[in-house]
Amino acid sequence: MTITENEFERALKQKKKVLLQESRFEATFDSVRIVGVPDLIEFHGQRGLLVLEFKFSGRSRPFIDRYVQAQLYGWLLQRNGFDVTRLVCAVCVIPHVYGVISRSSKLEMLTERGFLEDITAACTTARKKMSQHPMTNGKPLTMAEGGWTLHLYRYEESAAEILLRWSFEYWFGNREPMPTKNPAKCRSCPFNAAGACNSTLHSPDAGFKIRRRKGLIIVQAPWC
Repeated sequence: MTITENEFERALKQKKKVLLQESRFEATFDSVRIVGVPDLIEFHGQRGLLVLEFKFSGRSRPFIDRYVQAQLYGWLLQRNGFDVTRLVCAVCVIPHVYGVISRSSKLEMLTERGFLEDITAACTTARKKMSQHPMTNGKPLTMAEGGWTLHLYRYEESAAEILLRWSFEYWFGNREPMPTKNPAKCRSCPFNAAGACNSTLHSPDAGFKIRRRKGLIIVQAPWC
């Protein structure tokens, strides 16, 4: 159901439970505007209880980029004035076999298959466990059931800002990128297809189309 910003704010003031899907949040860090669109957020009034992001992947490990994204969404909520003292940031990894064509159909598919209700219920159970057991240093509580894997992290402001600075070092050109250890990523990487990577572990997908125009290399992926 689509609601207006005024309706959303009114529901929060009435301390209602609200599940917000794919809504934009932004804030500024070190003069840089940060924008994020979490897949799902659970509010109880002004308290943010859960940030949930879905990944469709054959690899269910808790990779660093997924942890960075989850913490960043928590940071955005905090910077927008929400209470994050009990916030849990979660990443749910679902096998490719359940993949979707577009982002807009992601939550629709999960709802139709009955996954979304089961996953949010598992998050509620996990939050109770996490409140009883201290968790630090980015170590997740991991739950695997129903074909999906759920990694849950307690939100930590200091960790989020350390990760932001770490990311900025790359984007501002102050450090080199960290090469992947997964050959499958090299196979689907357009930089590898363009011959721009010196750390490749696998030849690029043969379906990439390469064009050269006025000194530029234009790469078209086979799935585009």
